Amino acid sequence: MNRALEVPGTPGTSGTPGTLGNLGTPGTQSSQASLADLGRGQVHLHHISLDQFQDPSQQAGTSLIEQTNSLNAHELQRSAGFLHALDRQHFITARWSLRALLGGYLNLAPAEVPLIVTPTGKPTLSRPHHDLHFNLSHTGGRALLAATLGRSLGIDLETVVPLPEVLGVAARVCTDRELTELRSVSAQMRTAMFYRLWTRREAALKALGTGLGGPPEQVEVDGGPARSAWLRALGGSPESAAGALATDLDVSPGLQAALVVCGGAALQLRLFSFVGTGPRQGHGPESDHSSAEQKKPGAADRLSTTR
Repeated sequence: MNRALEVPGTPGTSGTPGTLGNLGTPGTQSSQASLADLGRGQVHLHHISLDQFQDPSQQAGTSLIEQTNSLNAHELQRSAGFLHALDRQHFITARWSLRALLGGYLNLAPAEVPLIVTPTGKPTLSRPHHDLHFNLSHTGGRALLAATLGRSLGIDLETVVPLPEVLGVAARVCTDRELTELRSVSAQMRTAMFYRLWTRREAALKALGTGLGGPPEQVEVDGGPARSAWLRALGGSPESAAGALATDLDVSPGLQAALVVCGGAALQLRLFSFVGTGPRQGHGPESDHSSAEQKKPGAADRLSTTR
């Protein structure tokens, strides 16, 4: 079963930018994604289960030891920094899933996928595979991987938790305009709006490839309830944001996710799900841009030390 969504290509065109419907849980119908399936203008979204090895009866062909053996020295060093076994396991499974899915596109074994890291910490592929762009985000037992050709993208997945001091948190990371909009809504709506802002902002920063350490003004997004919105600024410039689209992804209650794709041309989103033996298409997200050697914290935890 194929699920796809057409998204308009340039700001100001007729129609409203769309959203992929509820992603649900990883499905059961197997379908291998390949470069032949990934046409220009398409984005593949892979919904990944990281808890597949919690119950031995649910193991699906690739043991945690085999997954670990597929990682490189940098990934193994990162995995060793986790304090809790479950967090370490989620990280290993997320990285192996990334390698397995990219390997499916490149016709390579997971251990052979030539992952490199930019100076700002963003994973990418070395030449001659650099035209395949991807981004991964995970929280708890869920992960999302986005892949496309020739267009920078970023994805973010967060666990939504109550934020009693949401305005104080937002003041450290949002632009003045975003903060004004957040203050304009009722207190009951602020947490939901903040997570829309936060996931769109982080996805945009990951697409930009700069990380979270810069000034808030390098990215400006719309936190309104519309499921998709054009970015107002990227890299500190309204001009550079032209054609950069933020789209919310409905994963499940208690999770907020957003995808940002640059480039301006119309795109089609296709959903796959992955539970350990290969991409599974149908029923239907540690962030890889983070250098923290611990479980990926929620927004409130990460922002406690963010400017």
